[in-house]
Amino acid sequence: GCVVICGAVVVPLLSGGGTRIKILEAASAKRPVLSTRVGGEGLDFVDRRDLMNFENAPQFLAAYEELSDPTVYNEMVENAHEVVSAKYSQNAFEAAMTKVTGGSR
Repeated sequence: GCVVICGAVVVPLLSGGGTRIKILEAASAKRPVLSTRVGGEGLDFVDRRDLMNFENAPQFLAAYEELSDPTVYNEMVENAHEVVSAKYSQNAFEAAMTKVTGGSR
């Protein structure tokens, strides 16, 4: 699962598969994400640009501390929001389908 604390979403997954919908929802809502690498697998998010990866408690605390800087926080939420808009939105899906189908449906 994920947890929301102080305006951030934490995804501490250690195993599992499938799409990470909560990360996409958080990015859409302009909330920063702190996640294990497993939590963000399969998404086109870059560590320290679009989200903060951590694998243990000291890494989590360091990432959380980094997010306390308003500049880092704001840049990260904007970057992640752009990734969602460009790659995971309804418009991005429709544009991809148009490419695949050559515009015919």
